[in-house]
Order: sequence, then structure tokens, then C-alpha cells
Amino acid sequence: MATLPGKEYNQKKYLSVKRGKVMKVEYKKSCFNRIISRVFILGVFLSILMGPWSALASPQDEAISCGEFIAMMADSQPENPLFPKSHSQLSREELYIQTAQNLSQKGFKVLDRKSFHESLESNEFVRLTYVFAGGSPGKNLFEQKLFLKRAGIINSADVGLTTAYDGKVYQTHQEETVVNQVRLATPIYMYDQLETDLSAKATFTFDDGSTLTMAEGSTINITKHIYDPDTDLRQTIVHLSNGAVRFIVTKGKARGSMFKVITPTATAGVRGTEFVVIVNPSGTTFIVLEGSIETMTRLPGGEVAEIYIVSAGELQNFSKNGKAAKVKKTPPGLLRSTMVRTQRPQNILKQKGLSKAAATNGAKAAALTMAKNKAKQGSDHSFPAAIVKNATQEAVQHATQEAVQHATQDAVDNATQVAVQHATQDAVHNATQVAVQHATQNAVHNAT
Repeated sequence: MATLPGKEYNQKKYLSVKRGKVMKVEYKKSCFNRIISRVFILGVFLSILMGPWSALASPQDEAISCGEFIAMMADSQPENPLFPKSHSQLSREELYIQTAQNLSQKGFKVLDRKSFHESLESNEFVRLTYVFAGGSPGKNLFEQKLFLKRAGIINSADVGLTTAYDGKVYQTHQEETVVNQVRLATPIYMYDQLETDLSAKATFTFDDGSTLTMAEGSTINITKHIYDPDTDLRQTIVHLSNGAVRFIVTKGKARGSMFKVITPTATAGVRGTEFVVIVNPSGTTFIVLEGSIETMTRLPGGEVAEIYIVSAGELQNFSKNGKAAKVKKTPPGLLRSTMVRTQRPQNILKQKGLSKAAATNGAKAAALTMAKNKAKQGSDHSFPAAIVKNATQEAVQHATQEAVQHATQDAVDNATQVAVQHATQDAVHNATQVAVQHATQNAVHNAT
């Protein structure tokens, strides 16, 4: 059957248009497939890059329980009189119960409120390592750390830890001119000077659990911090030169416990309180959020001034000359702005239990120190030579420079992991965006 010329032309045009649409559809599918392929390759690259970090979660990185640590110590020091006789025949739980009782009778209360399965915390690790390294009872945590430092188990004796920060925060040690920049898990020491930049914040946690959060442009000096967990005695003195700091102070039950904040014009004494201290050229302001504080003018020569009581919801101002104003209610607007200004930064250290790897090294280090002490006394026969040989100086140095001095290696690893993960994810995300954008632009350009 013959086809009219006009109709034939229309059919060819139709087929041409149809083929063009099909080609465009196929081309778009091809572009889309290329984009998906590139994204897939980037995903594979991400998994390869992050592979080593996932490998960090080894059994040695798992938190160790109190019962496991005591069993580890018993294996390292089988003849130590702190362990029950014939303890090798006891179950782990019975070994733990009897050892905890022995420690308590000797004046070491570290396990009194801890169960067999609870995770071992860093401060508990310090205290137990001190005991099994031959330390005597009646010493506060700082003195115990000094003992471990002299024994070569740790490098220095800190009094707290950096648990949150945002921006540039600086630390200067006593009698040093070198200024160090603070990071998560950076330890703080007695007589440290800490400063925050004009747009920075930082939170520090002391051994007793008390915290201080420095607002922007603040400077403090830690002149005293003593904490004895066995007697619950705590004594802390902080000098605030300028800026604003929020303090959350745990309550020490022992007689003689105190927490004191000293500014250029005034002094505050507290126990179990949350409050903010602001120092500027016009003077000092105390704002109490919970509990109450005792305030007084700072007089030359140590003279005693009139004492004021400032309770929750109240504030008191001291002029630059030290003159005390009346205690009054805190205006809601000032309270809100102060809370925001001294809020803890978002970059927070995630505390975890002590890792098995760090605990193992600590047990070896304690065994070595105990063996050395026995050797000095001429009675080291109760310690097998293999224990002394295996507890090498490398183990001593590694045994908690991070876990004791920096709280825990897990915390530092976690902070590093988070930083690397965020950086890598951002990089891959940006790379993916660029790849998709380029592929899409090419597809549109070619299609056009």
C-alpha cells in the first residue's frame, strides 16, 4: 500500500523524535549510573580509610571490671598478704569479696561500695595500684600519685582533667614560661594557670568530681587541691583574676573540707554548691545557683572581714576597692545571660572505664615496684623472678601515663577517633558533593 509523501514525512519525523527521546533517556540513565558509581567508589574509599579505626575496638580496649582487676593483681602478686590464703582455689567473686574486706581492714576503702562486675574507674585504678605497689594508708589521692610518680609508674601527679573545651585554651605550669594549648583529656596540675581566649570556653573536672567551667577571656590559678577518697576530705583553692567561671562543687563530708575561690577583691567559701563568680575592672560578683556560699572582702594582711551568706537565686557585688554591697535577688535577665555565658562547651570528653590493656600494664608495674621494695629490704624471695622480669620498665612507663595521668587511654582514643571521623566524613561528604555536582553539570551540558 502506497504511503502519501506528507504522511511518510510525518512518520520519519515521529520516529526521529522518538529516537531522540529514547537517546536522551538512555543518556540520563548513563549519567545517573556514573554518578552512583562514583559515590560507590567514594564509599569504598571511606570504608578502607576508616578500617583501622574500627580495628581499635579490640578486647584489650574493653573496660575492665573491679573483679577482673583484682584477679589480675592476684596473678601478678600471688604471695601478697592483701589476698586471702590459698586464693588460687577460690572463685573470682569470692577472691574479690575477701580481698575487698582485707583492704578495708587495712584502711583502704576503695572497693567498699563497688561490686564485682562494676567497671574500674581511673581514680580507683590509681588507688589500687598504689596499694599493691606497697603504699601506706592515710594518704590523699595527690600523695598517692606522687608515690607512683617516684616509683616510675607515672610521669606526673595531676589533680584533674580537661573534660570539655571550645576554642583556644592555654595552660602554663608553675615556674615555666612555655604555654601549652589544652585539648580533651589534657591533665591539670597544682599551681597551673589556665586561660581562655576571647571566644573560648573550657570545663575542668577535679579528682573529687567538682567542676569549673571558664567563660571567654578568663584566667584562673589552681593553688591547692587535696582529695582523700577514703576519708572524703577535699580542700581546693582557686584564684580567679578576670572573667567568669561557673563552679559545681561536690560536698566533702570530712571535717576540714573546703572549697575556696579568691578574687582580687573578695573571697567565697563553699561546700556542695553551684555558683558563678564574675571578675571585671569594676569588682567581683557572686551569683549562687544552688546551695549557698559565704563571702567576705579580701583584706590585706589576712584580716577577717564581715561574712555574708548568699543563697540560691541571690547575688552580691564587691567593688574594686573591696566594699561589699547588700545581698539581693538575681535579676532574671542577668541570670539567663550568666547561665548561657558559663554553659559547658559541646566538645565533651566521653568518660569510659579503664581498658584491660592499661590495667594489665598497671598490674605489672605494681608487681615490679613491690618487688623492688622487697629487694631493698632483702626479702624479695616471695616474688618469682619471672614476675620481675616480665614487669619491664617499658610496662611501667606505659602503665597509665594515659590511664592514670590522662584519666584513661580510652578517653583519648575516643576523642581522637571522633576528630578523625568528623574530618574524614566531612572530606568525603565534600568530595561526594563535588563529584555529583561535576557529573550533573557534565550531564546537563552534554544533554543541552
